[in-house]
Amino acid sequence: MSSAIPARPTRGVISPLAPHGTTARAKGRPAQGIGGCNCPKCTAALRRYDTWRRLQALNGTPLTVPVAEVSAHLRLLMDAGAGWNQLQDATGSSSSTLAAILHGKYKKVTRGTAQRILALSPGDAVPPRRAVDATGSIRRARALMAAGHTSKVIASRAGVDHTVLYALINARCDTVTKFTAERIADAYNALSQQQGPNVRAIRRAQRLGWQDPLFWEDCGQIDNPEYDPASVTVETTSGAELAEEAAWMESHGYTREQAAYRLGVTKSYLDQCIRRWPQRYGEAA
Repeated sequence: MSSAIPARPTRGVISPLAPHGTTARAKGRPAQGIGGCNCPKCTAALRRYDTWRRLQALNGTPLTVPVAEVSAHLRLLMDAGAGWNQLQDATGSSSSTLAAILHGKYKKVTRGTAQRILALSPGDAVPPRRAVDATGSIRRARALMAAGHTSKVIASRAGVDHTVLYALINARCDTVTKFTAERIADAYNALSQQQGPNVRAIRRAQRLGWQDPLFWEDCGQIDNPEYDPASVTVETTSGAELAEEAAWMESHGYTREQAAYRLGVTKSYLDQCIRRWPQRYGEAA
């Protein structure tokens, strides 16, 4: 039995042509000097394709669209840190196609390519080692502590070194790698649905004014560095309403201290409200 390894094809070898009866064979490869085929099968295939293309245009869904909006969006993605390799993977386009779109070398681009590029948001397709703003990571780490999770638990769940998390909690870095930010976000998504047992972490968060996951869920601004949580005006709530809210929270797994933190009052004041309005507390429990 021969053990010879087939030779790898050398550059410049032309791949086989598409079979007869296809649009690709009918059009040929003009760039390589290969003309199209005019046989009955290929002619019929090209005619069907042209008919379909015209129908798509009449229905308001032409196969190509102006490149201006796509080019501007691609520039926005690049400015937000997107990498060439990640963009190629996300859009299924070659680097030469993306470069031509970016630099305005095309007047139009296929609808499918345009849709895949426009579907990406700034921050997508960023290389894992590229630096991104640390605001969201800092807020997520602090919110988990406000929910009673220790830094050790958070670091373990995120799979990052404790020194990295320590720097985030204490806001000692302005940026983190995309990889680290994603790991912190994954840990946040898992732990923010649970109430941690560590009272010391909760008290530290209360002392320093760190908001808990429910606050960030309400406002939806956790990744926005321009948003100042300290500017939020807290609505005043009556003692009876506080007792009722505390009962509801405790029935959903909150401790009294966690409920007080969430309601923006001290535990001793919340205890007073419950003692003063025990009926409201009991009805909601």
